[in-house]
Amino acid sequence: SWNDKATNYPNVSPGVGVRDYADIVPLTQIPITLNRTTEETPENRHKMHMEQIAREYFSLILLLPRVLEREMDFMNPDFILRFQQIINRMSCTFFAGALGLAEDDISRCLEEYGVTGELARVISYWCETGERPRWVDYYRSGKLAQEVYFNSPSRELYIDNGLSNIVTDRGFRKTTHSNGLNLGAPNGIFPLLPLNKLLTMVFNLYIHKNTTSA
Repeated sequence: SWNDKATNYPNVSPGVGVRDYADIVPLTQIPITLNRTTEETPENRHKMHMEQIAREYFSLILLLPRVLEREMDFMNPDFILRFQQIINRMSCTFFAGALGLAEDDISRCLEEYGVTGELARVISYWCETGERPRWVDYYRSGKLAQEVYFNSPSRELYIDNGLSNIVTDRGFRKTTHSNGLNLGAPNGIFPLLPLNKLLTMVFNLYIHKNTTSA
């Protein structure tokens, strides 16, 4: 759940690092643990490190709708612009600390494809709260809001998957582990696809920078 106990006590900050037990660990030193079936090699450790960075960034992003819960409005252009700027600043600070990239390079990468604006709209849409979030009616009617999905991906990713029966008036049905709202992942859907897109773009930038400087 993004608005329950999981986000009551955040353990990550873009400019500080992650909290590991009682200590603060810099983003460049995020602890990783190889599972028993993974061979101990530099390549595997690097892969696990990148996966951990992605998980910490996911956690950080999902704190934003918690903080801005009462303000979020996917139909308000002024809010979306401000939200986009918050995501951009936070992402630049986080990835500069975690990957050693220049903040200007990260910002240009994100702005080139408008991914932070897309992410701001999608989060504002799917993380709307209240007695009856507007996306619920869209979902039940087999539609997506044009204000959010004017460059819509295949609607089948969200609508034609037989999940309408697990959508309540307040959102996706709660899991047995939490009383808060979820984004549908336990039911086989995760609608924040621009988040994956953003991570892919930044990791590609990181690979390119390290390849050309090698």
